[in-house]
Amino acid sequence: MPLARLVVAGPPHTKDYVASLQAMAAKDTRISIYAQDVPVGQVQRYFLAADVVVLPFRRIDNSGTVILAMGFGKAVVAPAMGAVGYRLAGQEALLYCGNTERTLAEAVQAAISLSREERDNLGALNKAQVSRYDWQDYALVFDELGR
Repeated sequence: MPLARLVVAGPPHTKDYVASLQAMAAKDTRISIYAQDVPVGQVQRYFLAADVVVLPFRRIDNSGTVILAMGFGKAVVAPAMGAVGYRLAGQEALLYCGNTERTLAEAVQAAISLSREERDNLGALNKAQVSRYDWQDYALVFDELGR
């Protein structure tokens, strides 16, 4: 199994949440926590360094971060909710949802198990897919989800 490294970047939801993340990170040198706003000029550094982008949302209808990751040509672990499942069509093995068979942990494990070629292929698929759509396409998805 390849060596996995976890980088958590961005502002925390609460001080307690970041404290729990930092406690876990202190026990494992493969985990790095950057619990602060990422300056716009540095966002690309995190995306370019990532093999896979993991978005552990519990509930979501839409995500600019999903679109950003797709634009960087990354495979994305995310929930199969709202427009996210539509946007990430073609990489269902990395999608999870609390009420389906696949959990977040299983989706992350599936991502870790991918070969570099498989990850790159999913990333290329995501990049090609996001470049085909415009905002009107996403408006149609939300209209359909609202029915």
